[in-house]
Amino acid sequence: MERGQVRIMDLRVTAIAVAALAVGVAIYVLDRPPGSAYLLPRGATLFSGTALWFGGAGDWIPAFLHVFAFSLLSAALLRASRAAAASVCVAWWAIDSLFELGQHPAISPHLGAAYFVRGSFDPADLLATALGAVFAYATLILIRRRAMP
Repeated sequence: MERGQVRIMDLRVTAIAVAALAVGVAIYVLDRPPGSAYLLPRGATLFSGTALWFGGAGDWIPAFLHVFAFSLLSAALLRASRAAAASVCVAWWAIDSLFELGQHPAISPHLGAAYFVRGSFDPADLLATALGAVFAYATLILIRRRAMP
C-alpha cells in the first residue's frame, strides 16, 4: 500500500472513531444524570430524568463505542497491519472487560477505587465490549480493502 493510501485510510479510520466517540458523549449529555462521566462537567448534561434519546440501548452502547473507537484510533496511530489491528482490538477488549469485571459486586469492594465502587457491573457491557472489538476489526479490514486498488 502506498504512503498516500495509508494516510487516507488513517483519516477515514480516525473520522469514524471520532464520530463514534461523539455518539458516546451524546449518550452522557442526553440520557445520563449529571456526574455520570468523569470528564463531563456536571452542568453539561441535558438529562430530563428519563432516557429518551437512546433508551435502554444507552446502557450498553458506551461500552461498545469505547472499545470500537479506541481500537480504531490505536490502529490508525500505529498504522497497524492486519495482524497488529487484531492485536489492538483484542487489547482494548481485554482492558475494557477487566474494568467491567472490576465493577462486579464481588470484586469492586476489594479494589476500592471510586470507578469500581460507583460503577455497576452489567454482563451486557461485556458482550458490548466484545462486539466493539469485532466491529472495529471488521471496519479496519473493510477500509484497508477499499483503500487498495
